[in-house]
Amino acid sequence: MSVRRFHQTTTAGSSNTVNPTSYIITSVTLTTNAGEDYDIKDAVAGIEIFESIYSSSIEITFDMVDGVAFLEDALITGNEKITLSLQQTNEETKYSLELEVYIAEIFDYARVKPELVVYKFLCFSEHMYINSTKKIVRAFNNSIGKLVETICTRDLGMDPSGVDITETSSIIRGIYPRMRPLTAINWLMRNAIENKSQFYFYESARDGIKFKSFKNLIDEKVYTTYHYNRYDKNLPLTQASYRDTKNKIKTISSNLNISKLTSLSEGAYGSTLHALDVSTKSYVKSTHNYDGTHMLNSNKPYSTNFKINNTPIDEITDSIEYFIATNKKAFGGDVKTYHTPLPGGLMAKQSHLENLDLITQNLLLPGDLDISVGNKIELNILKPTDIRAMDVKPKDNVLSGSHIITAITHKFSSAEYLMNLDVQKDSYTVSMDK
Repeated sequence: MSVRRFHQTTTAGSSNTVNPTSYIITSVTLTTNAGEDYDIKDAVAGIEIFESIYSSSIEITFDMVDGVAFLEDALITGNEKITLSLQQTNEETKYSLELEVYIAEIFDYARVKPELVVYKFLCFSEHMYINSTKKIVRAFNNSIGKLVETICTRDLGMDPSGVDITETSSIIRGIYPRMRPLTAINWLMRNAIENKSQFYFYESARDGIKFKSFKNLIDEKVYTTYHYNRYDKNLPLTQASYRDTKNKIKTISSNLNISKLTSLSEGAYGSTLHALDVSTKSYVKSTHNYDGTHMLNSNKPYSTNFKINNTPIDEITDSIEYFIATNKKAFGGDVKTYHTPLPGGLMAKQSHLENLDLITQNLLLPGDLDISVGNKIELNILKPTDIRAMDVKPKDNVLSGSHIITAITHKFSSAEYLMNLDVQKDSYTVSMDK
């Protein structure tokens, strides 16, 4: 099974590292199908590690520079194992990360000189290969959390110590309809609702496989606060300056995508659900109004002054309708089935999913091996105005506040370690009403 080791060690005294973008590649070892190990560290020109709460595996891309016909001499077929070890020292703590992945694709092959070629290895965790070899056809009867855990350990061969599963209360029963393991997990996750909160199944480079609800993520402590401003407050080559540089946003961009027209039609603020039990012929109609539960920040993502036909947008429930057919006597008795959790939480879940797209921002930051996708962070962004004559630096209250990291691209070049963060939030730090 795939190896993932993450270590942090506190060292006495001050750090020798003065640049938060510095790092060390300890080793890069490729193991061929014949079991022979090759040290390819010197052939690696760059590394990118991608992780996302929407992805069930990390992705690692190695930029290769080959002047010795390595693909032919080592008989590389595109499925070999690569073990990567990295180190970074942040202030007084040393972080060591070891990852084991498998080549899934060799691409961008180019002959730049007669004696030199370049290409890329795209790699995934081992469970992606295992997933392609089997399908699940069996009955199930347990909570969704337990079912996901069983698929991970039994069908995908994961080490239980590397799997962090949040338990769910609803017991469901059914039969997997000939699905690959990861497809089955996503199928189960569609109906995983706890405290009106949706779930995510993902892998992070630091922490491994996780099955977490949105409520789990926002209840965590803030990992750190990142700042976007013009000035450094501390002297260079000091620990205070190191922390400032480490938490200073280099660039920030966003498509914003703020659209109440789209959000309304997708059930962000109100919706209606029609549930029909085919076994008892009972029909229940229910509605959902946005109630502000499980928000990252303290203020709603809209103005209560905005009305359509004199109706507040959180009282409009006909903008989208859901139709569910259940069958509680499918197994000969009053038994909870695959669709049972939906009537009690589907509308709130969809509302949370839509509102998380309120604002998405991309940040370029110094690299950090200790960070993980799914972390909650704070952004302190300076308002775009002339502040030269001002004593107080005004904060942009629309773009600042608590965010969830939904994706990270760790970029290791020959010069430095940087990372791109995609961060999202579902609410504002200030009221949109005046």
